[in-house]
Amino acid sequence: MKPPMISRKIEWIVEVDNEPVGIAALVGLDWMNRRAQPQLGFLNTRRAKDIVKASAMMLDFGFNKIAFKKATSHVYEYNSKSQKYTLHIGFKEEGFLHSHVYNPKTKMRIGMYVYGYIEEDYLKNNKLHEFLT
Repeated sequence: MKPPMISRKIEWIVEVDNEPVGIAALVGLDWMNRRAQPQLGFLNTRRAKDIVKASAMMLDFGFNKIAFKKATSHVYEYNSKSQKYTLHIGFKEEGFLHSHVYNPKTKMRIGMYVYGYIEEDYLKNNKLHEFLT
């Protein structure tokens, strides 16, 4: 296992009631520019509360423990649920990448929304911080 300075990622197992239910990660760690991309994946459909809590803990680590200044997220154009969730936890839409990735299954190109969350906005988000207690 490589350290985060080399692998450019930090990963956690997400547990609910001492049972593993998913994975959380900060990837694409950019130490010079102090930014990362949070990613979540769950085994089954989880309660929104569990997803928000995992997100809050991951963002808290990024902003408060390793002093990052920005988190960025890319969401597929067809994933409206993730788009709404990303905005709900405090990210702001920063743009749209047209025809950004190729899907070999459908043989189509897919656009992606780009979201950003800066430290100042995170520190003001008391609603999200409530999930840390």
